[in-house]
Amino acid sequence: MANAVNELDRISSDPLAQKRAQEREDSIRMYEDSLAVSRREGKAEGKAEGKAEGKAEGKAEGKAEGKAELVLKLLTLRFGTVDAANAERIRDASPAELDRFAERVLMARDLDDVLAS
Repeated sequence: MANAVNELDRISSDPLAQKRAQEREDSIRMYEDSLAVSRREGKAEGKAEGKAEGKAEGKAEGKAEGKAELVLKLLTLRFGTVDAANAERIRDASPAELDRFAERVLMARDLDDVLAS
C-alpha cells in the first residue's frame, strides 16, 4: 500500500502529468459549458416555436368563431331564429363547411337547404 501511495505522489508531482490533468479538466469544463449553452438555446427555441404555434392556433380558432357567428347572423336575417341544435352544428363546423354554408345562404329556400350535406 505504501508503494502505491508513493507512486501516486511521484506521478502527481510530475509537471507533464499535471499539465495533462489540467487540460483534461479544462476540456471537461468546456464540454459541460457547451452542453449548458446548447440546452438553454434549445429551450429558448422550443419556447419560441410553442408560442408561435399557440398564436397561430388561437388566430385560426378566432377566425373560425367569427365565420360561425357571421353565418348565424346571415341565417337569422334570412330565415329567422336558428334553433339551438343548428346553432351548435354551425359553431362546430369546419372552416370549409362554414364557407359552404355562407355561399348557400344567398340561394337557399330554407335553413335545411343551407345545412344540407
